[in-house]
Amino acid sequence: MRSFVDWMKDPAKGFWVKDYWDPASGKMKTGGSKLVLQPHQERILEYALTMQPDGTFPHTRLLYSEIKKSGKTTLEAAIACWYADEAPDGTEIYVISNDDDQSKKLVLNDIKYHVAHEVPDAWITSGKITYPNDTYIQSVAQDYASASGSRHALTLWDELHGYKS
Repeated sequence: MRSFVDWMKDPAKGFWVKDYWDPASGKMKTGGSKLVLQPHQERILEYALTMQPDGTFPHTRLLYSEIKKSGKTTLEAAIACWYADEAPDGTEIYVISNDDDQSKKLVLNDIKYHVAHEVPDAWITSGKITYPNDTYIQSVAQDYASASGSRHALTLWDELHGYKS
């Protein structure tokens, strides 16, 4: 499995975003572009999302935090799509959010935009994206009983501070 940073830098891959910051103009733009990682993101994610020689990642949990409106949700969506591209066929990926509305409107919308550009044969519904190789990314609300018994390979948790124990 190639690292997340290598996938992001590959001109044939990477992650499509609808809205992006244009450093040249200093403004947000709309119209589609590939996401560009900041140097600190590259360093952190190169370490955390590169498999070791034994086929495991350095850690089983990664908590990534930045200031509000810094693109955390978009980065989460990019990680989901990287894993869907690189993992074995039939991989299960869950994006878990505080509620169903947040789950479908935030991360999944970013994923859908990317998939529409890169995986034309994917089957997209309101809460699930299934790749042609049966790998899927599914949004799940905090009361994730609907995902019990899953064989997930990756879970991504959005707005972790809102979860009840």
